Amino acid sequence: TKRILPKQKGKKISIFSSITLIGRFFAPITGGFILYVTNYYYGVYLVCGFSGIIAFFFAMFYYKTRKSRYTQADISKRELFTIKEFLRGLKDVISHKKIMIISIIQASQYFAYGIIEAYFIFYIDFLNYEPWLIGLMPAILTFTLFVAKPFMGHLSDKLGRKHVILGGLLLGGFATFFIPYTANLIWLFVILISFGIGMASVTSSTPAYITDLLEKENYGSAIGVLSTIMDIGQTIGPIISGYILVFLSYQGIFLLTGFTLLFAAFLFFVSFFLLKISN
Repeated sequence: TKRILPKQKGKKISIFSSITLIGRFFAPITGGFILYVTNYYYGVYLVCGFSGIIAFFFAMFYYKTRKSRYTQADISKRELFTIKEFLRGLKDVISHKKIMIISIIQASQYFAYGIIEAYFIFYIDFLNYEPWLIGLMPAILTFTLFVAKPFMGHLSDKLGRKHVILGGLLLGGFATFFIPYTANLIWLFVILISFGIGMASVTSSTPAYITDLLEKENYGSAIGVLSTIMDIGQTIGPIISGYILVFLSYQGIFLLTGFTLLFAAFLFFVSFFLLKISN
């Protein structure tokens, strides 16, 4: 992040994030195809294990190549990492009101994403669509994120982070409200793409916005806090939804998702547009 021009942070960070989505795009398509052809779940997990082994060997090769580029003198000149410096940066981040609110917004977005990722495919299965279509749905969402993130990151560089984040929360929130009220495949595609564009708007802007608010030496702590809160949101989303599914069916799950994003939009609007909170 330190090497990225200030006016291109959103775009560059989003391009990197989109590249990491390539695997997630092909994974559900491949899994759905294997399951459709073989009707054999073990085949899916064998492919997963084989892919993990390939990734491990690539990582080891990269580590050895990168390590060989540095001499002992180069290493001694590099800034040494200390726990004290990390904790100081972490304290600065947590005490920063804007960053904490942005982190809550990010957690809300990934809370919603965790629900959609986990239960949208079950909803498609509940509607009795073919297995290959079930695998196609998350692939469509991933592809939407892959395409939309760089564009939305560029848009946030031009128009400002706040407007893109707010628009993304509203789009994703309203889109998910319509999921339980349609069984039409085309409309489900449209809803999923709309949610993906909304999520791309939020997740392409929040990391860049945080780096806008901090000194360079605290970038690592800030992104670390953001990622931790994001993971918490994505983890508890499916867990809470599982309990809701028992009592309120799919309608309750997707209404919860919509309300979560709209509440996050309300919190963001009040904090950054009305009150204009300081650091």
